[in-house]
Amino acid sequence: MSGFVRPWHLPIAAFLNGSLLALLIPTQQSLVPSLVPREDLTNAIGLMSAGQNMTRVVGPSVAGIVIGAIGVGPTFLAQAIAVAVSFILVLRIMLPPRAAQSAGGRGIFDGIRLVASRADLRALFLLASIPTLFVFPYIGFLNVFARDILRIGAEGLGLLMAVSGCGAVVGSLLVAAAARSEGIGRLLLGMTVLYGLPIVGVALSRTLWVTLPLLFVAGMLGAAFMSGNNALVQHRVTDDVRGRVMGAYMLA
Repeated sequence: MSGFVRPWHLPIAAFLNGSLLALLIPTQQSLVPSLVPREDLTNAIGLMSAGQNMTRVVGPSVAGIVIGAIGVGPTFLAQAIAVAVSFILVLRIMLPPRAAQSAGGRGIFDGIRLVASRADLRALFLLASIPTLFVFPYIGFLNVFARDILRIGAEGLGLLMAVSGCGAVVGSLLVAAAARSEGIGRLLLGMTVLYGLPIVGVALSRTLWVTLPLLFVAGMLGAAFMSGNNALVQHRVTDDVRGRVMGAYMLA
C-alpha cells in the first residue's frame, strides 16, 4: 500500500513467517492435551485438523471476494485484524496450572533424545516422514498442473485446492469420529501405501473431472493419516516433554 516493498523483502518475510510458525505449531499441538480429557484426545486432534483444513477451502474463497472488493493491500490489513482477534481469544483460554521448569540449554535436545530412545516413537516419526517427503509436496505442484497440463488457470487452481481441502476436512473428521486411538496403527500402515495411489493418478491425468475426485481422495487419506499419527504420538508422551517432542515431530 505504501509502495515501499521490494522483491527482496519477500524471502525475508517468508523466512520470518516460517520461523514463527515453527514456534506456533508445536505450541498449538502441545496445548490440546491440556484442554481436553485424555480419552477425548484423538477426537480433539481430529477436530483441530478439520478446522485447519477448512481454511484451505474457505480461505481462498473469502480472499478472492475481499481482494476483488477492497484490493490486495487492505486484504492484508483485514487478515492482520483477524489474527489480532484470534490472539485475544487465545488469551482468554484458561489453562490448568503447571509447575515451572527450567531445563536450560540441554532441554532443547530432550525431545530428540526421547524419540531416539523409544522404538514406538521412532517408528511413528519415520511413518510420518515417508508421505510427508514423497507424497505431500504434490500441493506445491498444483499450480503447474492447473497452468500447463489441465490449462484451467488461476481460477481452476483455486478449485483444485478447494477440492483437496474438502477431502482433508473429511479425513480429519473421520479420525475425530473414531474418538479412540485403538486400531489406528494398522490403519496408518495401510493409508501410507494408499495415499500415494491417487497422487499417481493425478500425475497421469489430463482431464479435470478425473483429477478432482483423485485430489479429494488424496486430501482425505493425507489428513486422516497425519491426524491419526499425531494422535498416537500425543498419547505416548507426557506433558513435561510434550512441547519438545512435538517440536521434533514438526521438524521431521
